[in-house]
Amino acid sequence: MKRRAIALALVLAGCAQDVPAPQSGFRNQSAPIGGTTRFDPARFAGDWYVVAAFGDTTARTQRFEFDPASATTTGPSGRQYRSDRPGVLTPLNTGIGERLVIMWVDEGFRTAAVGHPSGSHGVILDRKPRASADRLAAAKDILGWYGWDLTQLKEVTQ
Repeated sequence: MKRRAIALALVLAGCAQDVPAPQSGFRNQSAPIGGTTRFDPARFAGDWYVVAAFGDTTARTQRFEFDPASATTTGPSGRQYRSDRPGVLTPLNTGIGERLVIMWVDEGFRTAAVGHPSGSHGVILDRKPRASADRLAAAKDILGWYGWDLTQLKEVTQ
C-alpha cells in the first residue's frame, strides 16, 4: 500500500510539470522580469526605431525625452514616467498605462528590449532602422530569459 502511494505521488508530480505556465499577453508571468542596471534616462532619451514587436504594431518609431529638473521621462503618446528603480519607468498618473521595463540596453545605448510586465506590449528598439545581428540576437535572448514568447515576435520593416 505504501509503495502504491509513493508511485501515485511520483506520477502526479510528473503530471504537474506538464501544466503550462501562466501566460498573459506575450509573456509567461511566472518568469522574473527586471530593469537593467545600466539604464540612464538621459542616454536613453531620443528617437528609436521599432525593429521588432510582439503582435501587430503601427508604430515605427518611439521618442523618449528626459527632464533632469523634474527627473521625469516622457515616452510614447506623451506619457510621463518616473524611474523608481534602474530600468523601471512608472507612470506618473495612476490608471494610465502600466510600468515600462527597459530589460536590456547595450553599452552604446543603440539597441534596447522594452516591455510591460504583464506581457501586453514588448518591443526591440534601435537607434537605426535595422539593428545589428548581434545586438538583435542579444535582445531576443533577454526577452526569452524574461519569459516572452519569441515565436510571436515579429521583425518590423521600416
